[in-house]
Amino acid sequence: MNINVMDVLLEIIKKYYKQSSDIEINKNTKIKTLKFDSISFIRIIVEIEERLNIQFDDDFLLIEKYEILGDLEKYVLQKLNDSRT
Repeated sequence: MNINVMDVLLEIIKKYYKQSSDIEINKNTKIKTLKFDSISFIRIIVEIEERLNIQFDDDFLLIEKYEILGDLEKYVLQKLNDSRT
């Protein structure tokens, strides 16, 4: 299975991002600039878990753990690698 994790993350995040769609969202986007509330962020996490068949550790359910989307991507890639071993 060959998945582009960032494409999946962007698709899910854009679904919950309610602001102007003029902003370029990419792996360097600061998560706090997207202004997700905690409920929206948990919904994003749940959808990521379901789509990619992974489970986030409790410590990584907090939005504060991720400065940029690339940090979230890195964590998801780590979880995908862990699930394969």
